[in-house]
Amino acid sequence: MGKDTAISMDAVPERHWAALQSVERAVALAMRFFHVDVSGLFYRPWQFYNSMMLAEEYNAEHQLLFGSDWPIATPEETAQGIRNVNHVVDGTTRPKVALSTVEEILARDPLKTLGIS
Repeated sequence: MGKDTAISMDAVPERHWAALQSVERAVALAMRFFHVDVSGLFYRPWQFYNSMMLAEEYNAEHQLLFGSDWPIATPEETAQGIRNVNHVVDGTTRPKVALSTVEEILARDPLKTLGIS
């Protein structure tokens, strides 16, 4: 499939819809009660974008934390990857993750948020 190929959601069997909905519910629940490090997600751009959109949809952005992903990447590389969250939907009509959400994640003090310092 080329990158311009569209897949109709009507082609998704009903049994898979239930799985997709339960994944969404699990993500929503986890984001309400746990803090989530998003640093390694940018390696999977579509998954990262969808995760960020779910966080915004469920008003759970405050649960997201930035980790450096060291030694896989430098903190600067990881921050740039996180800032590129919307690149996967550039040139489409899909909604974008608010850049303010991204910058808040990058600026948030994880130790303070977790009550460690």
